[in-house]
Amino acid sequence: MEKVNKDWFVVMTKPKQEQLARKNLLNQRFEVFLPQLNYSDINSNFIPLFPGYLFVSFDIFSPHWLKIGNTRGVKKLLSSNVNPSKVDKKIINILLKSTNSFGVISESYLNYKLNQSIKVINGPFKNMLGKITSLENNARIKILLDNIVINLENKDILPV
Repeated sequence: MEKVNKDWFVVMTKPKQEQLARKNLLNQRFEVFLPQLNYSDINSNFIPLFPGYLFVSFDIFSPHWLKIGNTRGVKKLLSSNVNPSKVDKKIINILLKSTNSFGVISESYLNYKLNQSIKVINGPFKNMLGKITSLENNARIKILLDNIVINLENKDILPV
């Protein structure tokens, strides 16, 4: 029996078509992960954690993944040169552990604390590690990165 080696990759969706892309990729038997936030008490008011993006898992050595670029709702599969760019499994595992079975991030996970270790996931400081030095009321957080204090939105960081 042949061992299947699946990795996670990032799919850029067409504007506001994350759910359509997710549904169509699932219909093609891809494993799809769309982390979401629930911004109301109504269960149907989910917004993507990363607007315009979702994650898909597949075996790079199987030609099946070539269908992704032609899927309704999908703009493109992010890549470097010709090959799709892999997502670090640690990041996916952090996100998977913080979500329920519907891919919704629990509110308790978004409660940051002073001196908490974080990883920046967006912007020019992406992938840098730091510590929270101040929590603002307007969803902004001050982070210490290599002796530089920066001010980020809480959606741009993840706990480590």
